[in-house]
Amino acid sequence: MPFTKPKPIKYVSRLQARKLELRKLLNTPARLTNVPVADRDRFIQREIDKRFNAAFELYDIPPETPQEARWIALASFLMGEHF
Repeated sequence: MPFTKPKPIKYVSRLQARKLELRKLLNTPARLTNVPVADRDRFIQREIDKRFNAAFELYDIPPETPQEARWIALASFLMGEHF
């Protein structure tokens, strides 16, 4: 039996795991299939807020930062990734 090289063990820190979790949330579309029509507006707003907060956390933008500054920082990070 030939010697096979063992697969490397991949260590993931808690921070890396949280970032992966946030990216997964941001890449998952919201599903409206089982939401009653009367609750759709609230459901959509919760999902939007969840994703905005995930984006702010992913880019380490503190929640105590003023709202306008948070959006400017997020836009800067996203532009930096794109260009």
